[in-house]
Amino acid sequence: MSRYTARHAAAEARAARDAAQRDAGVWQRRYENEVPRGKPAGLWLLVKRKLDEGIELKRLDHVIGLVADERQCDEQLTTKRIIVRTRLQGGSDTAAGFGQGRITVLGDGQSARDADNRPHAWYDPDLPVTISFVAIGGNTEKVQGYLPLHHTVLVGTDEFRFAVTEGARSFATVTAQRCDYP
Repeated sequence: MSRYTARHAAAEARAARDAAQRDAGVWQRRYENEVPRGKPAGLWLLVKRKLDEGIELKRLDHVIGLVADERQCDEQLTTKRIIVRTRLQGGSDTAAGFGQGRITVLGDGQSARDADNRPHAWYDPDLPVTISFVAIGGNTEKVQGYLPLHHTVLVGTDEFRFAVTEGARSFATVTAQRCDYP
């Protein structure tokens, strides 16, 4: 091989290398700008899964567009009381309806006991309770734990935020706020 040919081949190799490095830089910048990482990657996987499940892109776009940091909630809170049922207490006033009757809230607890360990009809607010949220159609969500309890129920385009606190003997107080969803 002649010197000219070798120099020419070396120059072509350097030019090819420089072009490949420029291309790699372009692809690296595109990768860094376009491929989601961290929390956005999780959101992308969720969107991809929903698309794979057959959800229309137009619907996903609409729903995501509705999401806002500022919630649109009714100013007026609704507060009702329920008797927390025990093995010895059932009867009336053990449920309350919210959202124009779309959600019914019930509570179950453990009987309070006197100094001689005999059970009373009313519940012991210092022990865990079970609060049931029953939507029209029978879908029931149960929350167990110590009062106060907080829970959110979605019904159509409404989000109901509940706070359940201890009330007068036998009772729990249930407060709800309705917000637009999403």
